[in-house]
Formats: sequence, structure tokens, C-alpha cells
Amino acid sequence: MHEYYVAKHTIYQVKKELGEVHPSLVKKVGLEIGKMSGIIPEALEMYLGLIAPEEGLTNASFVITLAPVLFRCNDCDTLFEPSRELFWCPNCNSSNVTFVSGNELKIQYIDVQNESKEV
Repeated sequence: MHEYYVAKHTIYQVKKELGEVHPSLVKKVGLEIGKMSGIIPEALEMYLGLIAPEEGLTNASFVITLAPVLFRCNDCDTLFEPSRELFWCPNCNSSNVTFVSGNELKIQYIDVQNESKEV
């Protein structure tokens, strides 16, 4: 259910980025969601589809991409995606690792009719 609030906040942020641009001119919004974010992409997409038209984004579609879970080994500097629940470096077998990404929610881009706005 928290996807509803994430969708509301996402649309609020999109409208804030638009400034003077009318929301109906938005064609596409790219979102990046980390695999460990706890967000169910299908639920978020459903809520975005329900809320966006009410907020004036009548022509907007949302493109969701999943960001992998990545760790960096502090011993050998290897960047890796864990393949199991134990987060051992595949290069040197060290457990001295740091979480790098996988819990984010980012607006990557907003495509507006006749222009594109990077966020």
C-alpha cells in the first residue's frame, strides 16, 4: 500500500520539476527503482496510472527500470551483484563489503512534448 504514497510523491516531484510547463505536455517519465527498495513495480505503476490523470498528467506514461543490488568489496575494490543472501566478494571471498546501490527511487527523465528535461 505504500506504493500509493510513493506514486503521489513522485507525481508531486514531476510537477515541481515542470515549473511553468503544463502537466498535460508530459509524454513519458522514467523511474529507476532499486530491487531492495521494497517497492512493487506493478503496484506503483497501477497507482501512477490512477493518480497521474487526476493531477493533470493526462498523456504521461511511466517507464520503470529496476536498479540492481550492488556491493563493493573494501579489500579488492570489486563491484558485484550478490547472487545469494551471503554477501561475499566473488573475487577474493571477503565479507568486508559496502552496500552501494539497490534501494533507490529516482526520476531519471521527464519527456515533454517537443523537449526533454533531465532530472
